[in-house]
Amino acid sequence: MAEYPEDDDALTRVTDGVWEMYKGEKADLTVWTSGDADEEIYALGDGLFKGNQHIRSFYPHHANWFTTIGAEAFKDSSLEYVELFDSITTIGPEAFANCKKLTSLDLPDSLTDIGTKAFAGCTGLKDLRIRCDASLLPVDAFQDCSALETLTLDKCQIPAGTFDGLDLKQVLLGADVTGADEGALAGVDRSLIRASDDMTEDQVAQLSADLGFPWYQGLLQVSDSSSLLTMPFEANPASDFEFEPETGTITAYTGSGVDVVIPRAIDGVPVKVLAMATFYKCQDYTDTDMETNQEDWVHLRSVVIPESVEILEDSLFAYCQDLKTVICYAPLESTGKNTFNFCRFVTPDQNIYETAPQVTIIVPEGTPADVQADIEHTPQGSQDLKVTVQTGKSDRQPASLPDLEALLKQDK
Repeated sequence: MAEYPEDDDALTRVTDGVWEMYKGEKADLTVWTSGDADEEIYALGDGLFKGNQHIRSFYPHHANWFTTIGAEAFKDSSLEYVELFDSITTIGPEAFANCKKLTSLDLPDSLTDIGTKAFAGCTGLKDLRIRCDASLLPVDAFQDCSALETLTLDKCQIPAGTFDGLDLKQVLLGADVTGADEGALAGVDRSLIRASDDMTEDQVAQLSADLGFPWYQGLLQVSDSSSLLTMPFEANPASDFEFEPETGTITAYTGSGVDVVIPRAIDGVPVKVLAMATFYKCQDYTDTDMETNQEDWVHLRSVVIPESVEILEDSLFAYCQDLKTVICYAPLESTGKNTFNFCRFVTPDQNIYETAPQVTIIVPEGTPADVQADIEHTPQGSQDLKVTVQTGKSDRQPASLPDLEALLKQDK
């Protein structure tokens, strides 16, 4: 329970409404009206509780006249909790700097001025709600707040730089957030950002664009569930691939297995591109005009592509004659040309001269129809080849690669 400070000139001094000195040892404090002059305290003076290792909490008087927390007012103190009442307009530079025991903050809508490094070094701070205009915050306001996980923005144009370097686990955007500056929330995984259910569709679309959400998964509202199916299979080991980390490109599959699951990352670097020659060891030139000295090859049967991949280069699966299924969780930006040239798999009971070969591609649910059409109609180098695009269901999360026939039946 909050207490008034001691009414003792040796411990407490108030001058012209500014609380300038406190040498007491009370842990939970509030401001009060001076006993001698019946003076209204409107401000905490600069450095008032700086370095104080007795204070635990501070509750300002719920009166409209209390407006100011001075520079370094609580710096380096043992403060664990502060209630920032909505009469407060000013928080001075480094006012709460290095308050390492402070775990949560709620900045009121009344704030109009926030000083540099106001909350820097609050290494225990986990939850932050900003009801005021976030553009008021200096870029170093939360410098070195390494534990900050949850950020709620009620209203603002989200500024760039202010929240850089924070390891945020959840960001909630209120209904009065109007947009975002270029580079805002840089480094924050877009899947961790949610919009209030009270936002309009136009607001959500605008923020999706401003924050650089990919086309395949825009900004979700709180009650929405993601339609994006993440690749659930265990990937082949990194040793099965040759990889260029500079571009995120797999240049060759060097393994011997016929069912290949592309890893979403190799040594921490996302896999973004499958190069033209990735499956050169799987190219079967039997019954083709291609001359080769190759006597053996990997009879590639299936390939699973994770959501990290953006580009399939030209002729990626060309001459992989046993290829039956490509399961693609990736929001592809390019599928290349002649992707399935001479992919002419048929089941043993089919006659290759009577039945058109088929490759089935399963793409993420929500993939635009025109993108699916582009995949189906990409020139393949064989008029007989049929490429079928199916949509992966978001509730299908197998633990391991199942029988491919069964998998296809589930998706029909």
